Amino acid sequence: MPDGSSVLLVHPGRSKIPVIKVIRSDRRIGLKEAKALVDSGGVVAEGLSIDDAQRLVEKLIGAGARARIVMGDQAVAEDGAPVPPVPTAAHTTTSVADEIQKLVDLRDSGALTEEEFQAAKRRAIYL
Repeated sequence: MPDGSSVLLVHPGRSKIPVIKVIRSDRRIGLKEAKALVDSGGVVAEGLSIDDAQRLVEKLIGAGARARIVMGDQAVAEDGAPVPPVPTAAHTTTSVADEIQKLVDLRDSGALTEEEFQAAKRRAIYL
């Protein structure tokens, strides 16, 4: 896989302190910068190889956070498979239930595998 992966902090979890420690250690930045990254969420590292991105995601998950790898605009599942984008409430007026029904229809039609369906469903619920 090409380099250029990013790590997205979806949610820091119950305690931000372990997540801040992981980001400080991994990115070699100061406490203030690491805290700002955790508080704002979003991309916490860019331009990583897929292996480095996976290691960082595993560390963040171990610290209690929810994180994922993003390659360009495309998120990938834990096994590296692409996850189809799912519109969120911020981008549309449809409900989460409507989004999940659309995903069910796509899965049932064969357009999504069960793994892609589960990953996209999690994204629809938690974003």
